Amino acid sequence: MKKILLFMMACQTMSVLAQFHDDFQDRSFTGENRSVVWSGNVADFQVNDALQLQLNSSKTESNSTAQLRTANSRLQHTTWSFDVKMGVNPTSGNFVKVYLTSDEPDLIASLNGFYVRIGHTQDHLCLIRSVKGDEDQILIQGADKRVDKSSFTVNVKVILDDAGNFQLYSRLDNETDFTEEGHCTVSIGNLPEAHWFGVVCTFSGANNKKFYFDNIVVKDSDEDDPEPTPLENLPEANDLVINEILYDPPTDGEEYVELYNRSEKSIDLRYVSITTRKPADSSLNRAYPLSTSELLLLPQEYVLVTKDRTGVCSFFSCHDESLCTEPENMASLTNTGACVVILNNQTNEIIDQVNYLPAFHSIASSKQKGVALERINFEASSDDASNWTSATTASGGGTPGYINSQLNVAIETVGKIENNIQIEYPNATNANYSIRYQLDRPAYNCRIFVFDALGRKVDTIAENDILGSAGAIEWQKAGQLESGLYIIFIEAFSVDGQVQKFKVPVVVR
Repeated sequence: MKKILLFMMACQTMSVLAQFHDDFQDRSFTGENRSVVWSGNVADFQVNDALQLQLNSSKTESNSTAQLRTANSRLQHTTWSFDVKMGVNPTSGNFVKVYLTSDEPDLIASLNGFYVRIGHTQDHLCLIRSVKGDEDQILIQGADKRVDKSSFTVNVKVILDDAGNFQLYSRLDNETDFTEEGHCTVSIGNLPEAHWFGVVCTFSGANNKKFYFDNIVVKDSDEDDPEPTPLENLPEANDLVINEILYDPPTDGEEYVELYNRSEKSIDLRYVSITTRKPADSSLNRAYPLSTSELLLLPQEYVLVTKDRTGVCSFFSCHDESLCTEPENMASLTNTGACVVILNNQTNEIIDQVNYLPAFHSIASSKQKGVALERINFEASSDDASNWTSATTASGGGTPGYINSQLNVAIETVGKIENNIQIEYPNATNANYSIRYQLDRPAYNCRIFVFDALGRKVDTIAENDILGSAGAIEWQKAGQLESGLYIIFIEAFSVDGQVQKFKVPVVVR
């Protein structure tokens, strides 16, 4: 009976080691309670907040290495599949080896086995055989420049049948179908012993956290692929819109981009990345996730995206309750114009993009430095220049993290908006007169003068200030005038030549 039990336990252990699936959903890769336990340079890896196995090394030397392995005895009639993400363009000093099998636990030492190399000098995928005491042999060499990208995710699949036929496939994150990188045949009478599966990262010090692995599956080729765990709160195209851009901040200030959730669902900002396009060929620069942990943007809410919130809020009015995220990095927003892109970093789908130019500012604006570009209408095109203008003077030149000063009330409100000017007199909470206006469109420029009863100009409240479609302007010098009747004269003019003039009497007490 004892022999039978030992035999059953051995068979059960072999079954566990023979095939496995690890997607790191338990936020771990070690521990006695896991069905798949990884060993090796454990301190050089982590499971990140996106539930990926990530290189997290402190090594700073060139051509540093870090490896993990797990027991696995499958070889023939086997399918291997795994996701590899690199946040760096591969080089001879930055590449990945995924060992399908090895007869030795140390994947850097001399061994017998097969591995897939991703990257290296020709930016391709290769299936390579390693033989003790001999040079590695390339069995399948995929297309050059396949992963010649500053950041990419590739899903790799390898199949070995009973007759020794290997097939190597790859699918980049912007592709729907697998591409065959090549095939070959090996002698089944000369296969290495199968004991280990593992990964080896070769990296420079600057890239010691830019390698990621996920959805690792080793299985019998007749088995169906496991269903991937669906992600929640993923954004789709046009769910988010770029709503405000400050590309030329005040001296010692910081650039920012504001996003608005125009959908009816909450969006997890760790699945959203921001980048810009390269002027030379319009390809994307490196994209940076807005968050490394779950951060929900609720419907009809705004988020401020900047490298330094303090550098924004030192110059603009920031609301304490406003959502703000500070990515690891952001591509610079050039003063001559650029294309800002936000994308779903799980599918690489573009959510929104804006090709902004200085010409998007109000044509009558004499100042652009320290003034944000604001979107006028959520529904109009992001690339329509007429859907952008300068933030109002009264807003301080920007509204980071909350409703735009130039939001088109006339469009958002049912019915026609009539031009309207009202004066609010000083009260317990406001010692100034407020000139409240509502206009038929945003982006008027205005001049506001004050005349006394004899027609003499006694004060200038605004000179070429930028207005929104609704708002208020403070008249602060009324207390310096003698009591009596005055006329506030307002002249608002648009870029297409429309002029609105208003004369409003006011009593100074």
